[in-house]
Amino acid sequence: MALRQLRIKTLTELQGALIPLVLRGKHVIAHAETGSGKSFGIALAIANRVLRDSVNYRLHTLILVPTEELALQYEKWFIHFGSGTSQVVQVAIDSIPLEQQLAKLHNVAPHILVGTPSRIAAINHLSVSIIGEKLRRKVDCLVLDEADLILQSTNLHGTRCRTGAELVDRLFRTHVDEIPAQMVAISATMDGRTARTLNT
Repeated sequence: MALRQLRIKTLTELQGALIPLVLRGKHVIAHAETGSGKSFGIALAIANRVLRDSVNYRLHTLILVPTEELALQYEKWFIHFGSGTSQVVQVAIDSIPLEQQLAKLHNVAPHILVGTPSRIAAINHLSVSIIGEKLRRKVDCLVLDEADLILQSTNLHGTRCRTGAELVDRLFRTHVDEIPAQMVAISATMDGRTARTLNT
């Protein structure tokens, strides 16, 4: 996807470093200041990767975000990139009725699912076939935007996960004989505890 097609003349320093790593399938765990364009850089990289890999009829990337507002912002970006159909991207947030969300996901499997920890935990609890009990069975890339807030979230009522850290562990951790999915974890307030959790 050419940047000029998106009317993007230049990338920030972070975006210039982040996008090639994501496209090469590398794990990324990084601190990024607010205003560095990290979320937009992630969206741009994922949109390029989905188009490049010609992903068909399956969930390719799961993006966890701390707020509904950020989930909707990602959706707007993907629409701007020309990837705004329900087959390409869907948002999973608590303001959408859960039954409606599950029906849509079963009917149309998006390439990219953007959601809050509470809604993703509910989906995985009620319908493990959508995301998969182990992430690699369904998804190639897990993104944690504001990773510290994701891991520390605790409003996962009615699911088997008490915290965001447990949700990430349930979705991502693999057996030794499984090929791990790619993880991209970025935060403006990445602390030592968060980094250690993501590296274990």
